[in-house]
Amino acid sequence: MVERKFQIIDKYDFNRTYHGIAISEQWQAWETAHFFRVRSIIENPTVGARLISYGCNNGDASSLNCTTTCPNATLMYNSPENLWNCMTLATLGMLVGPGNDTIDRKSEKKMDEQFHFGTVEKFNTLNTLRMATELLTVIMIFIGLREMVELLDMHSGDGGLSTWGFGQLVAVAIWFPVMIKFICLSIFGPGRGKAEGQYGEATGLGDD
Repeated sequence: MVERKFQIIDKYDFNRTYHGIAISEQWQAWETAHFFRVRSIIENPTVGARLISYGCNNGDASSLNCTTTCPNATLMYNSPENLWNCMTLATLGMLVGPGNDTIDRKSEKKMDEQFHFGTVEKFNTLNTLRMATELLTVIMIFIGLREMVELLDMHSGDGGLSTWGFGQLVAVAIWFPVMIKFICLSIFGPGRGKAEGQYGEATGLGDD
């Protein structure tokens, strides 16, 4: 059993590259919030879960409110910082609520004073993680369908599959397994992987 804590950060440095090519910081922010938060928190229990100081902004930067922001898809996806905080709280809610971990109540109270989410157990009832998973699954399905259409068009053309380039192959290699993982998570929920001690495998999410 682990006692979870929080920490506040003002900025997260995004400096990943792809084969030496710099990746847009904004793209990395969305990517990290979507794919990397859950597993990072789970695999680093002694590190305080990071909340971005200006996340959960529902229109009034002077009054941040995660309880209002996170159940609303429009507000949650208004910025990567909003999504980051929502995914962080949702992960802790899953670990502490139905899970075996505990939360440092002093740390939680301090965060609640700034972000207004109540307790992580209360936040867990908002089902933020499931909503984000379902939305992302829909996106993955649309991307997959688009790639399938491209495949069929190329296969039926004069050049056949020989017209496929590196980009198409990379797209299929990347998006197909992601789609499968998120569809499974949407069907079975995060609790199944948690019960089996396989958070990372159930979510397919990466590092902080």
